[in-house]
Amino acid sequence: MVFYRLKQLFKAIRPNVKAEEVAWLEEVLTENELSLFLKQLVIEQRHALDVAHEILRKRSDIIQNMGETAYIDLIKAAFLHDCGKSLIKIRLWQRVFIVSYNYLPQRIKFNISTQKNLFSKTIIIYQQHPSWGRKLAAKAGLNHQVQELIGNHHSPVNQLEQILFEADNMH
Repeated sequence: MVFYRLKQLFKAIRPNVKAEEVAWLEEVLTENELSLFLKQLVIEQRHALDVAHEILRKRSDIIQNMGETAYIDLIKAAFLHDCGKSLIKIRLWQRVFIVSYNYLPQRIKFNISTQKNLFSKTIIIYQQHPSWGRKLAAKAGLNHQVQELIGNHHSPVNQLEQILFEADNMH
């Protein structure tokens, strides 16, 4: 787990998006959706593409079990699931803190989240960005299913959302 997190940190320091990935985005997303994607920092774009690549690996299973429309919705949600973060500047140390926060004992999490400090502000961003993303997705004209996938990507309530949740947590 430690090596995985270190790899994640190094990817965050020097993120990049390849030309073929831009072509993929242009093929899948509408102009409004692509605009929403491009408002994200490159670090978020890289993460979103990694999540989408993970879903792409499961394409045939998803289509077979849930249909082509569900797969397309899932890919769009993967590209845009963290778009709510585009509303707030998040520093690298905050990203590291958020990942670390998830491994803290519940008592410490409670203490951090109930105090007014820089850490609690970071937690609020982490907790609220799915809701902010859902609103941005609605404004950009994404369908209800994609809005729900974005809004529930930290707390899945159905199988499709669970797929996004798992892919997100792998990257």
